[in-house]
Amino acid sequence: MITIFSTPKNFEDEFEIIQENALSNWRTLSNQIEIFIMGDSIGAKEAAIRNNSKYIKDIPVSTHGTPTIPGLFQTAERFCHNNLLCYLNADMILPPNFMQIMKSLVKIKNKFLAVGHRWDIDIDYKINFKSEKELEKFWTDARKNSIRHPCTGIDYFIFKK
Repeated sequence: MITIFSTPKNFEDEFEIIQENALSNWRTLSNQIEIFIMGDSIGAKEAAIRNNSKYIKDIPVSTHGTPTIPGLFQTAERFCHNNLLCYLNADMILPPNFMQIMKSLVKIKNKFLAVGHRWDIDIDYKINFKSEKELEKFWTDARKNSIRHPCTGIDYFIFKK
């Protein structure tokens, strides 16, 4: 149904927990989600393996070594098996209704681009997304303590190839 692709930072320090939480969240939403972890950041390949995701090391980069947006999108389109794609920052935890929303978007006949922004909350612990109790606690805390990020911070792009 959908391919999620992202290019994480090195899995070090606080980014290890933040990104592991995100990848674990994506995988627990559905085993049918195709996930691409792209780029050569430290720990990316291992994180992809842990989360039953595909690892694509070689992607186009700028002269500074940063993955390029066109390179990420073209690579994802080339290797994906789905017609619906989602570029997502590697620190984003998706809501439980994400797959319901994707089922609505996949029905759109024409090409489209959906964009959005996030709600910010600091999480410094590993979340067990398979535990109903931990999920309930996380979402309760998130509703109570998160702050809506200004709409200038676009964090995901959903589109048809």
